[in-house]
Formats: sequence, C-alpha cells, structure tokens
Amino acid sequence: MTHLIPPSDRTASTLWMALCVFLGAASIGAVPAQAVDKVQLCNETSYFLRVATAIRSGGASRSQGWQVLVPGSCADSIIRPESTSEAYVHALSDPAHAGPGLVFDGRERFCTDALDTDFQIDGRRECRARGFRDSSFAPVDLRGNAPKVTFSETDEYSPQQARTAALQRLLRENGYAVARIDGVAGRQTDNAVQKYLQDRKLSSSLSTSALLQKLFDDISRQSDERGLRICNKTPHQVWAATGQVTQDGFSSRGWIRVDPDACTTAINAALNERFYFAYAEAVDANGVVISEGGRQKIWSGGFGMCVKTTRFVINGTNDCAERGFEEFSFQRIDTGDALSWTWTLE
Repeated sequence: MTHLIPPSDRTASTLWMALCVFLGAASIGAVPAQAVDKVQLCNETSYFLRVATAIRSGGASRSQGWQVLVPGSCADSIIRPESTSEAYVHALSDPAHAGPGLVFDGRERFCTDALDTDFQIDGRRECRARGFRDSSFAPVDLRGNAPKVTFSETDEYSPQQARTAALQRLLRENGYAVARIDGVAGRQTDNAVQKYLQDRKLSSSLSTSALLQKLFDDISRQSDERGLRICNKTPHQVWAATGQVTQDGFSSRGWIRVDPDACTTAINAALNERFYFAYAEAVDANGVVISEGGRQKIWSGGFGMCVKTTRFVINGTNDCAERGFEEFSFQRIDTGDALSWTWTLE
C-alpha cells in the first residue's frame, strides 16, 4: 500500500506529500505491476480531492485525470497498469475549498491539464510547450494483489473521521460556526448541520454523503466571488505565479495557466491582506516567451520571489539559488480593502 501524508513540520497552508513510507521512492517506483488490473485510491482527508494518475512502460508514458475523490471514500483509479508498467499519482484539494489546501506530489514529472478539464495525455516531455502543466508525481507501490493509495492529513483520520472533518470544514466554509475541524462529531457540529438544513429547507433525513455534496456544491458556487483572478486579454497563452504575505513572511506559488481571452482564479481565498504579488509571461506554441517590439512579453515588477519550473509552493524569498530555485521579479498588486481582485493582462 502507498500512504501519502504531508510532513508534520509544515503548516496547514503549505501541506505537501511525504514519501516517508516509501523508504526510497525511486526503488518502489521501479517496481512493475504484478498482474494488477486496478489501483484503489482512498481519500482520508477533510477535502474533496482531484487526482491524476500516470503510467510509464519502457519509453512510453500516459497521464490522465482529473478524478474526484469524496472525503472518506475509495475509488478505482481510471488508469489500469499493465504487467510491465510503473504507476504514479498526483493529487490536490479541489479549488472550491478556500485557501491553499493540500498537494500530494513527488519527483517524477508528467503532464496535467486544467482542473476543470478531463484529460488523457500521451508522453511527458515539453508539457508547457504543448499547452499543459508540468506536474510532479509520486510513485505507487504496485506490489501485492490489491495495490492501494491512501491520501491522509497529518491527523490521519479514519474514513468516518474524514467524513466528519469534511462536514466541519464545509460547514465553516459556508459560514456556519464550527470552532474545530477535528473529525469528532459534537454538539456544535450537530447544531451547525441543523441550521444549514433549516436555512436550505432540506430534509433532516439527508444522508451524510448527500449532505457533503450539497455543502460542496454551495462552496463551489461561492468560489468565483473571492480571491485574485487573472484575466488574459492577449491572443497568447500565459503562465503565471503569485505571492502573498504569510505568518512567517512570504510564500510564492505557481504555475497557473491562463488561456487566451480567459480568466482563472490564482488565489482561492478572500483577500485579507492589502498587497499581493504576481508574475506572468506569454509564451508561443513551443513554450518560449514571446517578444514584441524587441521586448519579452512579461508582466513583472521589483519584488523578488522564488520559483521553480514545475508546480510549486515556496516559503520565503531569501537564498532562492542556494535552495535550488530561481528568483523572478514579481509585480506588487494593491487590492485596498477588496476581498476579490482581477489582474488583467493586455
């Protein structure tokens, strides 16, 4: 079984997958399937997850997603490895949830598409040049007759606790009073559920699964009304990264694809700080930054932040090169007291 958990020394705002269970991820990633026709994926977090899976067999590879995993549930992976395959997985919390959420990843790179797109991509080279994201995947242990990947938070909920914690999280995100997200049902959680059912004129006999879906649908509708959106008014594809103030200083995050004449949410939370930071570049079909009038089409500023080529969340702005990153100059955005803001690229 493959068990993916965020390391305990990271804060909730920058949760990442730990490969501690692998005891050498590369060796497990190289273990081919042994008469395996499916891999089970289990969500033991308090978030709805989006999961992408990938297989590699010899020189050929394919990635596919996005598969939605409900908290406290398991499902068969949409990719079925063959006897000579190696399997990999990448997952993150659904963007309907406010805040940065969770990311589960590793060291192997495969292509992914936008989260609102069902995709199947052959090959893993030149992802950005082909209009896809370059994402980091973790290896899956395919040994045994029933391989399983379990996504867990630091608290390592049981499936039932994950459902309760998800209920608490979704109630809070919908504006109902829930002090703690701990997976333990209590009077406050019960009162919040009853208030929600009354406000929505829903039956008190609604199942937990149906209630979770109702709550999730509600926050999905609200997600377009908060945060920092990037709108690309150019005829070119744009890749962007953002930065923001945190309790410990600053953090940067990317990459975000913004298609021509389209908008996308870059920071998925109410803008409680005044200043945010952003960098963007327009690229051609080969992923090369476009030049117009002898100047590269880049939107930048004077605030240095760390980046890397794949999807990233990086804490701190110091010693980027020493930590294995690049330093780019971000533009400072003054949002005033607005809870949402649109950064328009022209």
